Amino acid sequence: MPIQFDNSATGTVTLKSPSSGTASFTLPSADGTNGQVIQTNGSGVLSFATTSGLPGAQGQTFTSNGTFTIPTGVTAIKITVVGGGGSSGSTSSVCAAGGGGGGAAIKYLTGLTPGNTLSVTVGGTGGTSSVASGTQSITTISATRGSTGGSNGFASGGSGGVGSNGDLNIGGSGGEGSFYINISCTLYFLSGGGGSSIFGGGGAGQASSGGSSNGNAGRVYGGGGGGGFGSPGTAGAGAQGVVLIEW
Repeated sequence: MPIQFDNSATGTVTLKSPSSGTASFTLPSADGTNGQVIQTNGSGVLSFATTSGLPGAQGQTFTSNGTFTIPTGVTAIKITVVGGGGSSGSTSSVCAAGGGGGGAAIKYLTGLTPGNTLSVTVGGTGGTSSVASGTQSITTISATRGSTGGSNGFASGGSGGVGSNGDLNIGGSGGEGSFYINISCTLYFLSGGGGSSIFGGGGAGQASSGGSSNGNAGRVYGGGGGGGFGSPGTAGAGAQGVVLIEW
């Protein structure tokens, strides 16, 4: 049977019982503060609580190793793990191939216990990133690094990393190969660009008819380094990995 409340004007509020079963709620004894919402303790007791943001729009970014503590009231999270990008090959002679992009894994975890922890490892250049058990037991979610590109001319680019144990596992793209050509007795060097992660960002390759140049570093998390050419140029470093946790 519905209960209807009328005010002195024309507005009404109606409460209706469920179509089946029963429900019992205990209302708060006092009003909350501006912006608070009503929450339940799961046993029918209602109270006012302060939220820290929109549901699903909160998160924590790890750019180095650390520990994630599951927030109060949170039992499900989304994890994105990206491995580090591979460096380009050496430029000590001729030109170098690009490094591979880091792999990625995306995982949705449910049934978590607030206050428990997860262990986070972030791969540096050419390193593997992962999220593993802390006090909360899970299957390790990881993403491997991109491999280093080849050196000295006709070289293959590094292969991309791979993700594992995610709901979605994504491979990084391979780096571009390098080569040189002789046109009218002039050598033209073409170094390879770095492979991309799920965020893109491989370092650019370069072209030259002489001299030397350093390789270009990966531009965003997991991007492979782009090759340089000649001596004493240096290899392009791959970008570090990253771990994103959202709830």
